[in-house]
Amino acid sequence: MALPPALLARASDYGRLQAGGDVSVVSVATGDDAFLHHAYFYDNADDYVAVTSDFVARGIEADQAVLVAVPTPRYSMLRECAWVAAPSVELVDMSEHGRNPGRIISLWQNFVSRNKRQGVRGIGEPVWAGRSAAELVECEWHEQLLNLAFADVAGFPLMCPYDVSALDGDVVKAARRSHPLTYVAGELAPSASFTGGPKSTDDFDRPLAQPPASSILTVFGAGQLPAVRRVVFEHATQAGLSPHRTADVLVAVNEVATNSLRHGGGHGEMRLWVSGDAIVCEVRDSGRIGQALVGRMRGPLHAVGGRGLWLVHQLCDLVEIRSGEGGTTVRMSTYLPGSR
Repeated sequence: MALPPALLARASDYGRLQAGGDVSVVSVATGDDAFLHHAYFYDNADDYVAVTSDFVARGIEADQAVLVAVPTPRYSMLRECAWVAAPSVELVDMSEHGRNPGRIISLWQNFVSRNKRQGVRGIGEPVWAGRSAAELVECEWHEQLLNLAFADVAGFPLMCPYDVSALDGDVVKAARRSHPLTYVAGELAPSASFTGGPKSTDDFDRPLAQPPASSILTVFGAGQLPAVRRVVFEHATQAGLSPHRTADVLVAVNEVATNSLRHGGGHGEMRLWVSGDAIVCEVRDSGRIGQALVGRMRGPLHAVGGRGLWLVHQLCDLVEIRSGEGGTTVRMSTYLPGSR
């Protein structure tokens, strides 16, 4: 699909914002010193292609690196656009790279780090019809955390499309709360529903559904990690996970249980069960994290420790971390073959 010449020629709000022009309509920080995190609500494919193509074209004209991360149906649509061939543009399938919402900030972190001298912009669509209720909760938290993770990245416009024709109204309302700006009729406008970005030390302690009564409980302390791994191996294999995915689950649970021994009071408990489409391992302890971005961003390569929860996010299909006065829970889900 060729990029319409009119879109290349039109002076959009993105071009004016990047050039530092008149942006008085926006009540939050804008311009070359701002992270422009904005939601774009669409309801038809033609508008979606036109608006996203315009956004990408502005980046190409400004010699910026552009990353477009959208779910499979939109990925298949946009890969036909002419701008995909531009050397400065990267198009990836969010259904793969962002299957676990906890991986997405790391994706953007890597992109910004690789291109910090060139300037960056991106399109990230983390929410699509078919996401589970648990995934949607993590997506909403992800969108809030973006405001914290990239607050100091100057001149980074990040568009987050939402398909209002397919998504539940509550999901759309959540998007308005998590984005300081919205894209409306070719302009960036402040979101009156925006609740502000979280602080770096905030807890995230939204309740989780209770484990089923049939879940298997293993209490562990110092020297008992081999028993934890044995239980995980037996049930992951029985559930039908491949040896490769079983190894991933073993590493993830071992990392979290090790954290319980080191930072969670020296002991913990693991529950394991199989839901309709996943094997779920949950580790609880009495510790408290108090770091909103924990596990979402990769630590420095030279750092000793501190990367365990980041690794867990890379290995599992869904990670739900809850921490507060009552302790910390890390719930790790790995989808069974053929379920997703």
